Amino acid sequence: RPGNETLPSRKVWMIVTVVKEEYLWGTGVVGLVTLIVVLFLRWENFIQIIYERRAEKQNKLLAESSTHLASNIANGNIRTDARFTDANG
Repeated sequence: RPGNETLPSRKVWMIVTVVKEEYLWGTGVVGLVTLIVVLFLRWENFIQIIYERRAEKQNKLLAESSTHLASNIANGNIRTDARFTDANG
């Protein structure tokens, strides 16, 4: 298919395909059958993609906040409790 080289991945193309099928065949008996097929065959993949994206965002946020916290402790902006420091203080 021409023009899909600009899409980031096959997953995005799959979502586009699902949306196109739902809207193009969204009327009548053919639409109902297509919708059922799309839901049964691809709904799990669709949900999996959403969860993967959400997990990627959370991992990125976690990494950023950890780095921020570590740099603040290293700079002395945040005092750590004595229980969490080693024997050397």
